[in-house]
Amino acid sequence: MIIQVKTHMTSADAFKGDLELPDDSLVENVLEQLGLLDHTNLRAQNFILLVNGKNATLSTKLSHGDQLLILQSMVGG
Repeated sequence: MIIQVKTHMTSADAFKGDLELPDDSLVENVLEQLGLLDHTNLRAQNFILLVNGKNATLSTKLSHGDQLLILQSMVGG
């Protein structure tokens, strides 16, 4: 299946484009493929994940044609 992925990040990991994935893939699989799980703590909610404009989690199942948006949370002090 093919999904559309767009990231908004402050790092060099920004990505925008289509990804081909096996059927029954999860949001987590996309993040692994993009290398984001290697150096971030997504389980600590450093990112907002949206699939087709709705809140998603790492375990959200993806379907052909879905749009995944990965937004980096802002922090400051």
